[in-house]
Amino acid sequence: MIFKYGLPSPLQLLNCAPKKVQWKITVQIAIYKYWKEAIISSGKSYASLRHLNIDAYNPGKYHHLLDINTTNDPTRETTRLAIKLKLVTGTYILQNKRFKYTENETPICKLCDQGDETLCHFLLDCQILEPIRRKYFHQIDEMLQLISEEKFTTLSCHDKIQIILDCSLLNPRLKGNSENIVKLDAICRQMSYSLHIARYRSLDIKRK
Repeated sequence: MIFKYGLPSPLQLLNCAPKKVQWKITVQIAIYKYWKEAIISSGKSYASLRHLNIDAYNPGKYHHLLDINTTNDPTRETTRLAIKLKLVTGTYILQNKRFKYTENETPICKLCDQGDETLCHFLLDCQILEPIRRKYFHQIDEMLQLISEEKFTTLSCHDKIQIILDCSLLNPRLKGNSENIVKLDAICRQMSYSLHIARYRSLDIKRK
């Protein structure tokens, strides 16, 4: 353990024994530092986590995307958060993924039949989901202009997806206060959930 976490050698400890409280703090800092670096390094090797700000990870603290205590209804936000986390970690199953692992499937979007159902298609392009998307895009654009000099509608596809999933990765382009960034994240969380519900309802209607 001493060598793994870069702690002082046994000989150093015998020659200069630290106090109990100080030793506990030293060990905790060393362990936190080791695992923070290990998890961040490992996380960056997964393509599915490319939209997640892994550098924001701190042992003993929850990631900022999990902060729903500032909302009026944390219980409802927990349900929305589950969908947002699936999207940002690449575990939300769209047709382009189902196609790879299921026989007789196609990557084409079953809602609009106008292209492969990728993350970009689901969040930005599918015309069946456009009425819902338009409502939230307006709110996102208004909030984004408070914390940056950019308009949401002029951003690249990649940056739009990043704003929706984890806008903190675009720092320091976002210059607003943390309260506005939390509000922006809440709007994007609501939009992700609304798109999810609309998608599944539409698929159910098609099946019937």
